[in-house]
Amino acid sequence: MLTPEQKAIVKATVPALEAHGETITRTFYASMFAAHPELLNIFNPANQQTGKQARSLAASVLAYAAHIDHPEALGGMVGRIAHKHVSLEVLPEHYPIVGQYLLGAIAGVLGDAATPEILDAWAAAYGELADLMIGIEKGMYDAGAGQPGGWRDFRPFRVARKVAESRVITSFVLEPVGGGALPAYQPGQYLSLKVKVPGQERWQIRQYSLSDAPSPDHYRISVKREGGGLVSEYLHGAVQEGDELLVHVPAGDFVLQQSERPVVLISAGVGITPMLAMVQTLAQAGSQRPVTFIHAAQNGSVHAFRDDVARLTHEYPHFRKVVFYDEAGPDDRLGTHHDVAGRLSLDAVRGAFEGEPSQPLPAETAERTHERLLDLPAPRPLPLNVVQDSIGLALAVFEAWYDGRGVVVRGGRIEDTATAELARAQLWQWVGCRAELEGGDTFTADRYLSERRALAADNTPQARLLDHLVLAPVCPEYFPRAAQLLKPQEATV
Repeated sequence: MLTPEQKAIVKATVPALEAHGETITRTFYASMFAAHPELLNIFNPANQQTGKQARSLAASVLAYAAHIDHPEALGGMVGRIAHKHVSLEVLPEHYPIVGQYLLGAIAGVLGDAATPEILDAWAAAYGELADLMIGIEKGMYDAGAGQPGGWRDFRPFRVARKVAESRVITSFVLEPVGGGALPAYQPGQYLSLKVKVPGQERWQIRQYSLSDAPSPDHYRISVKREGGGLVSEYLHGAVQEGDELLVHVPAGDFVLQQSERPVVLISAGVGITPMLAMVQTLAQAGSQRPVTFIHAAQNGSVHAFRDDVARLTHEYPHFRKVVFYDEAGPDDRLGTHHDVAGRLSLDAVRGAFEGEPSQPLPAETAERTHERLLDLPAPRPLPLNVVQDSIGLALAVFEAWYDGRGVVVRGGRIEDTATAELARAQLWQWVGCRAELEGGDTFTADRYLSERRALAADNTPQARLLDHLVLAPVCPEYFPRAAQLLKPQEATV
């Protein structure tokens, strides 16, 4: 068990890990795979080559170190990792191997700075994390095998139908070999497939979203053919109806939440697959939840499930949709195949629904409305450190985005484009309403610029982008789109 002194040591090493985390995790994977090549049957080699796996592990380790006193605060991240581990059949005996080579990488990269006390503290911390993950994953394995029709490990399924949904997306309808009922899944979850591609030494495991409402006798996945994608090319080109594939019980925590609130589903390309499963599940259940379905595709040749979505507009009275083609082809008919020609944007969505009656919120009693309103926090003066953290967060993510990175770690927190969007929208609102700061000052545009300049120079891309977003008279659209429209010569106000 971690001692208070060891927890303090782990937290004190966070800055060093922030500086060297990706190098440590790259070193870890290289040394572990050299000693245990059998683990290459579990890990996706494409993620190793791009560095995605190393960055993800580094961010997770940092988050755990920063929350070592209260690991329960990592519930969402831990659950997501556990679902992925279960889909890969990560087992308890794998954790000591990972721990051995992770500690070795820390020692190798940090050198003399990795004292015996630091390594002992991290060994204890990793042991607690491993025990936590093993316990969560055991519960998931037991639940998956114990439910009606459930199973452990990978089970053979037969490809009952193979259907081209577009030029690049193909659906595979999978039925269990030997028949029998299948366990239901939550719309939004995925299946893991384990395949042996001819000419490859290792097994390959990939995850694909379930693209249909749950059925008792089959599953359906829909796979995009990725140029150079080892498994997707194999599935599209070699796997035929009647062939068998090894399939894991459904997993994943990106699921449709149970409530009566309206649903907005936004997707692009093959991202339509979990959204289609969600809306079809609602329609089959006779749900009263209003659904707004927003989808973007390059053109009709790559637009999958067009007829399925069109059919929902007639069969599901609470459903409305808008489809964008940003490069419509000569055979793509506006108003039939797509609703808007151009890129997806908030203004274009508003325009597409202009004149339509707003969808009513689910009925609610006056007493419940009163309770909800009383639960809303009273406006309070903003602590300056909260404002500064929001500015710093947005700047850090924007800088990473310009560098081609998806996430950053700040103070042990994993931040990405979603949290940056929230931060910049808050800043825009605070400036617009001249929010009161603790101490009696007002958060004006000038005060924002003063705080931002303390963190980034005016001529940096991230500062220019954040100024554009925060100081605009109307809150701008999604920041990557705003960045594309921002002229290089535009200067800070």
